Amino acid sequence: ALQQRARPRSNSQPSSGTTPVFLEPRIFRDSLSRILIDRSALAVEASKASSIVLSRSGARLELRRVADRLVGPDAGLPTSVETIASALDSLRADDVVRLGPPAQDEGFASPSLDVRAEMEGDAGKRTVHVRFGRDVLRKNQAMVFARIDGVDATFAVARERVDPVRNAL
Repeated sequence: ALQQRARPRSNSQPSSGTTPVFLEPRIFRDSLSRILIDRSALAVEASKASSIVLSRSGARLELRRVADRLVGPDAGLPTSVETIASALDSLRADDVVRLGPPAQDEGFASPSLDVRAEMEGDAGKRTVHVRFGRDVLRKNQAMVFARIDGVDATFAVARERVDPVRNAL
């Protein structure tokens, strides 16, 4: 059997028969496997909304800006307008599930929640329309599929951030 003896080598000359190794942190590798889309697109900044309409299974709730705050119907809300606004502010996608049109099993044919907000900003008025589909277990967490108009992708949002808005109806 042939034995190979270790020889000192300079840093500028690779040794023959060796393969360079690159070690990266796990977070770097995990980042490379993600679909790169801005996951903050789902956020509805309640402080910039002139109106917000929530609908679910035939129920509808409209919030309108009066002076510096959102107001809803005078009575009958199971959740305060402030709680709804805070929940809308905290919406964000935890993951991008996939690109392209919605799949049949994602539940967008009859959304579990539909949010339409008229936003006022420096660039003028714009509409933010977010639909939530069915609940799903992803990466051992209760999530809800979500889509936003203008972005051809399905997102996953933690159910704990969607439920306060769904429970308002």
